Amino acid sequence: MPDTSFSHPKWAGNMLGFGGDAQNRTGDRAFAELCLTTWPRRLDRNIVDSDLVAVNRPGRDQLREVLGRLPSGVSVVATMTEGGFRGMTVSTLVSVSIEPPLILVCLEVLSLARDAIVASGRFSANVLAREQEFLAERFAGQAPVVDLAWSQINYRTGHLGLPLIEGSAAQLECVVEAVHRAGDHDIVVGRVEGLALGSTEPLVRWDHAYWRLS
Repeated sequence: MPDTSFSHPKWAGNMLGFGGDAQNRTGDRAFAELCLTTWPRRLDRNIVDSDLVAVNRPGRDQLREVLGRLPSGVSVVATMTEGGFRGMTVSTLVSVSIEPPLILVCLEVLSLARDAIVASGRFSANVLAREQEFLAERFAGQAPVVDLAWSQINYRTGHLGLPLIEGSAAQLECVVEAVHRAGDHDIVVGRVEGLALGSTEPLVRWDHAYWRLS
């Protein structure tokens, strides 16, 4: 069972330091080896080095393709509202500072979860485990919608009253420090007030699919 006990960030040291067919391709090989062995099969995407140099104003699809080559974790950020919980899947969760303990997440400007997080001034960040791919899809709106009561989600509430998804690889509770508009997203900086570290492998997003580390 993962250790879901919370501790103050000062004891955490440097801890702060999306398709289904991907699961069948991974097997037991290391993630780095997998990237190298599958790379030749992915060279027919109409994006080569010469194209990247020539494109001064890349189109939306080109930008998505390039940024999709950057591996990232997958998290559900959420908050509590008067009507229930609001949450969304994000692939941008970044450590900003150890002292003070700060992280940032990027939220779509038009999302209801973004509105709720900014209004409440606090949020949880649940780093999803490898077996929680379905939750990533649900909170991204690609599967049955999650109701405000989270009646079908296994969660508990932290000391800030925020929803923490059980079985996740890590959990953080944050207070909003700043919000910066950046195009169609807001950069939300949060001060970490509590955290927990599980024992499970995290879910990874790379090349528009979900992967495992090993």
